Amino acid sequence: MSIKKDDIYHRFTNEVLNALHLEFKNFFCDVDKKRPYEVLIYTWINKLYKKGKTREEAIEHIHRARRLFILRTYNAPKP
Repeated sequence: MSIKKDDIYHRFTNEVLNALHLEFKNFFCDVDKKRPYEVLIYTWINKLYKKGKTREEAIEHIHRARRLFILRTYNAPKP
């Protein structure tokens, strides 16, 4: 990846994280620790970036996906 592409990716990621109210440094520390929620968000951000989505589209998509994820988690049958 070139420096220009790195900068664009960094800005994209930072803006998405800010919109999700996640602090950049703490978020990546948690990704490094393999915390499931942060790894999932990080995976979504990377996939959306690679698909060429705008920051706004990525934020909207992740908000929607998080809501569905939370609903499925709470509506799942209890063992």
